[in-house]
Amino acid sequence: MRFRTAAILSVVVIGVMVALPFVQNAVLAQYLGSSLDPPLHVKVFLTIALWLRIYRWLLTPAIVIALFLVAAFRESRVRN
Repeated sequence: MRFRTAAILSVVVIGVMVALPFVQNAVLAQYLGSSLDPPLHVKVFLTIALWLRIYRWLLTPAIVIALFLVAAFRESRVRN
């Protein structure tokens, strides 16, 4: 993995973490107005989305740092 790839993946991760609340609210709004229970896969998605929404500011920097560390270690192996 190169640094450019790590930077692109970091932007994608940050974008997903910012967009997650909007996606979660859009999915949840479909079932709040109706009397239908959401299917199991929607319940699983909402549970995972809620967990990520709570811990997104802890997970995002950790993922970004891990991506750049992997890029740095792989680059040092190529040079030697």
